[in-house]
Amino acid sequence: KTLKGSVQHNVTLVQGTSSHTVRPGDYTIAFDGTGTSDPAVYLPMGAAVGTTYIIKDYKGTANSNNIAVGGPSINIDGTTFIFIDNAYSAITVQCMGNDTWAVISKF
Repeated sequence: KTLKGSVQHNVTLVQGTSSHTVRPGDYTIAFDGTGTSDPAVYLPMGAAVGTTYIIKDYKGTANSNNIAVGGPSINIDGTTFIFIDNAYSAITVQCMGNDTWAVISKF
């Protein structure tokens, strides 16, 4: 049997090079990257196992305005922050429990 249809997720657009603290309802967090500083995405502490977010440089400026993903008390693949540093790149992260996150994909 073939299933047809699509899934719709929330997209949060972050203007300029502002940083963003992930909120309930976020799924895709897209940066337009217009500005002069490096933005950050702060992952939530106490997230449920399996919680997933996609962070995207949709304007292609991450090579000059790297996007930091993580948090001071977060473990993401063994460090507190990872970086999106290539134009138009994106990462998918998933909570593994106990404020530990894993990069599921990076492209």
